[in-house]
Amino acid sequence: MMGRLSALFFSAAAFCVGNAAFAASASINVGQAVTLSVGAQGTAPFTYQWYKNGAALSGATTAALTISSATLNDTGSYSALVRNAAGSTLSDVASLAVNAVVVPPPPVPPPTPVDPTVSDSGFESIRVGVNTFSAFLYTPVLTNWTFVGYAGITGNNSGFTSGNPWSPEGTQVAFIQMQGSATTRVTLSSGRYVVSAMVANRVNWGGLQTVLVYVDGVQVGRFSGGAAYTQATTNAFSVPDGVHDIRFAGQSTSDCTLFLDQVKVTAAPAGISVLSSGFEAPDAGANDFYAFRYNPATVSGTQDWSFQGYSGVTGNKSGFTASNPDAPEGRQVAFVQMNNSVVSQTLSFPAAGSYQLTVLAAQRGNYNQSEQIVQVYLDGVMIGTIQPHGTTYQSIGIPFATTAGSHQLMFKGTASDDSTVFLDRVAILQPGT
Repeated sequence: MMGRLSALFFSAAAFCVGNAAFAASASINVGQAVTLSVGAQGTAPFTYQWYKNGAALSGATTAALTISSATLNDTGSYSALVRNAAGSTLSDVASLAVNAVVVPPPPVPPPTPVDPTVSDSGFESIRVGVNTFSAFLYTPVLTNWTFVGYAGITGNNSGFTSGNPWSPEGTQVAFIQMQGSATTRVTLSSGRYVVSAMVANRVNWGGLQTVLVYVDGVQVGRFSGGAAYTQATTNAFSVPDGVHDIRFAGQSTSDCTLFLDQVKVTAAPAGISVLSSGFEAPDAGANDFYAFRYNPATVSGTQDWSFQGYSGVTGNKSGFTASNPDAPEGRQVAFVQMNNSVVSQTLSFPAAGSYQLTVLAAQRGNYNQSEQIVQVYLDGVMIGTIQPHGTTYQSIGIPFATTAGSHQLMFKGTASDDSTVFLDRVAILQPGT
């Protein structure tokens, strides 16, 4: 005989969310899974019917009710009616609350830095002509440029430029003669920047000119060049929001001239500041056999490298570089000759991580007994080698990892015979920048 109704009893409906059980109520988020179950004791067999808010749920006829991905509509009160031959009994009510998941909006990426505009960066706003000796003008009045002393603008194939290639942009360039200067004002947002320009040294008259670059009176770089226009870039510098003065000041006490074109201020590349990265100091000269200097002294802010052994700096068309192209940046490169020659600098790394060293390098063309191999060390641990093939400057990259703090970067020659590698434009960046 089937048991009486009183022989049937069960636990109240209960929830199971993950590994957690809730006896009478549960609160979950949209998308979560939840299982409601009821247990009965008595004389089998049993049948089940689940209810939500008093209404029967179609197909919900087992001891467990599973909601695989909850929605807001699943919020409500649940109970189960259990039957056997003796009768039926309704469980206690269990409440389920389904909460909307508030998805925060995706972070707004910082605005892409926009490089500030240098007004009349190519010096084209006043026309001085071309192909005539007198196609130049001292201390012109240009928009946002102030020229002082022996400085101004000149056209192609003038009395100033007749021995040089045509200007990289348009038909005119600025000239900085002797100790003349040119100053512009630029509005900058707070950040780190570099100043760059296409530069060339006057060929048809005078010697080599060096131009110092100042931002708000602080020197940030020095520009010099050869006959062909090359890009020169200052060290990185930091400024607050506001208007800032950029001044190009000639240093020669004799009649020497440097040309400037395509002046730019751009955001400094992320990475480590390598000072004097183009080896433009001290001025070793150019177009002269003796335009080189062994082991120049370290001068912070002007010449920040240390040299040992057969190493130093050399200008274009010297006894070292006569058979090589001009320097990729400015008019000088570093040289590492024979073995145990060292070029080094201590750098500050803001954070531990992976970095990439890049350098432009070339083998000496006019006298090399073999290919020089330069080893690269960080704190005395070798991280790579530099072995360019040929006299053309090649970009060489060396990945490495380091910790935060000060670390010594060192380039060391290995050739036992008289062999030389030239180095220029040393940079350290973080991958992806």
